[in-house]
Amino acid sequence: MNRPILLMLTAALLAGCTDTSTPDNTGGNGNTGGTDTVPTLPAGTLPTVGAAPETGPGPSKVRVSPTADDLAVMAYTNEFRTKGTVRGIDPTKTGLSVEDMAATKKCLTDTNWKPNVLNALNFNGVAHAAATSHALYLQTHGYHADGNPHSESSQRSNFTGVTAVDRFAAANKRYAAGETSTFVGENVLVGYYDDDSLNNDAPSRFHDNALYAVLGWIGSYGHCVNMLDAAYTDMGASYLNPTPVVDDPYNPSITPWKMIGAQIFVKR
Repeated sequence: MNRPILLMLTAALLAGCTDTSTPDNTGGNGNTGGTDTVPTLPAGTLPTVGAAPETGPGPSKVRVSPTADDLAVMAYTNEFRTKGTVRGIDPTKTGLSVEDMAATKKCLTDTNWKPNVLNALNFNGVAHAAATSHALYLQTHGYHADGNPHSESSQRSNFTGVTAVDRFAAANKRYAAGETSTFVGENVLVGYYDDDSLNNDAPSRFHDNALYAVLGWIGSYGHCVNMLDAAYTDMGASYLNPTPVVDDPYNPSITPWKMIGAQIFVKR
């Protein structure tokens, strides 16, 4: 069984990479097998798949055209925040390993989660651009290239900021967005799931990249807590389905990679 590697970063009260590719409405950043449709968002705002840059209102203005997988990660995150399910799956009962289901239950208990209490997160164009740039960096250089998957090196290509705070600020400057939101957290994921790697085979039948990514974060206690923070108002997420898949010389046990994901949470 292969499971993704996940890292999180939270930075309370702390103060890009331009996409020139043709948007792919099937998801997967130009690769096949991506999320086929974007789930209905419980609340908040989402642009359409492949929305053109510089469209949309205020902080939700698109800076990098989003894929179906990008938006599905956000929709599933909002479904979990508001309903406790992901594509209708209760991750405390199915869809995860026994260990991960226990971690999810503890997360929900410790955060005092209740249905329909947390706000759904709005799409944030600057956060999405920052998440996309970091996912591209990880795809290019590897998850452990700089010792910390939340870090980037200025000596490498696709560099947009050493820390997530730096990348958010750089994207804000790059697009002259005037964004006043505050960065508060980042989740990162890389790896892949086989069809038999989940406790229940129902999720596998969806062939849904974003579902696997969000279930991976939910099944990790710290990432789950990060996703349920009541202080968050906005989010940007990026999901890459590398072709060819990426080998990581620093950790060959998880190669080849078939998914790379990043979430950036902000508050206004």
